[in-house]
Amino acid sequence: MHFARVLAVFVLFAFAGNAVCHAQIAQKIKVKHYKIGGKTAADLIKGMYQSGEKRGGQVLLASLATKIHHTLNFPPNSCRNGKMRFSARFLMKLPEPRHQRVLSKQTARTFNLFYDYLKKHEETHRRINVQCLSRLQSETDKVFAGVKSCDGLSAASKKVVSLRKASEKRCRAENEALDRRDAKTLHRTALYRAAKSEVKGIVRTPIPSSQLGFAYQPMQIQDRR
Repeated sequence: MHFARVLAVFVLFAFAGNAVCHAQIAQKIKVKHYKIGGKTAADLIKGMYQSGEKRGGQVLLASLATKIHHTLNFPPNSCRNGKMRFSARFLMKLPEPRHQRVLSKQTARTFNLFYDYLKKHEETHRRINVQCLSRLQSETDKVFAGVKSCDGLSAASKKVVSLRKASEKRCRAENEALDRRDAKTLHRTALYRAAKSEVKGIVRTPIPSSQLGFAYQPMQIQDRR
């Protein structure tokens, strides 16, 4: 994982959609749905575990892929006032009933609440990642603003690498804390409660958060040439 030339980085992810901006971080967001079958709450949960994305033995009920690009530019014929700028592309995957018309009004409403719950979780991951990039961008601006000559670029590069590592550690901790928190509430959502009333004993056994669709994906920043 590398920044450009002399720098290093931290993020893994994907792309496209409507552009928005947050603290100078350009973003594009796309939502993609995977289809699930069934008429009841229990069927829908089963469908998510059957059709959700599989990764490393885990089933992701929802996921957020993020691809980060960065550029580092200097004024013509100068090593001073370098500007590093980040852009992010997010691909959010969420479940969607294949035949929504066959769902009862109650089941449809309950599923929609669960959909909103998953989307909020992934949106929170996105906000955390963007905030991390925003802080890192501000920190790198200060480093390059202090470069007085080309001889100072090596020291500046080492400082940016150090900042990147600290940012990566902080961002990972925030994302993993979110996963642990929401993993505790998944089985208390209305959809799971409805499924338990339909099928006695369903989803009573606690499932590790890494198997609940709450598995943080570390980010990988890529050089844009």
